[in-house]
Amino acid sequence: MHFINDKLYIIGGYDFSNYYTSPSSKTYSISIDEFETTRPYRIRVLSQDSLANKN
Repeated sequence: MHFINDKLYIIGGYDFSNYYTSPSSKTYSISIDEFETTRPYRIRVLSQDSLANKN
């Protein structure tokens, strides 16, 4: 899941059938305005600078 520009993006997952489960490449976006009282609980921001320092 990703949250950017006041939208929640859900990428991938699985499609379920009666006899098997297969990976899905679907992408869903939900506007945060659809959730009246929802706020991000935990936010993690990754930047190239912080990744370069760890390597």
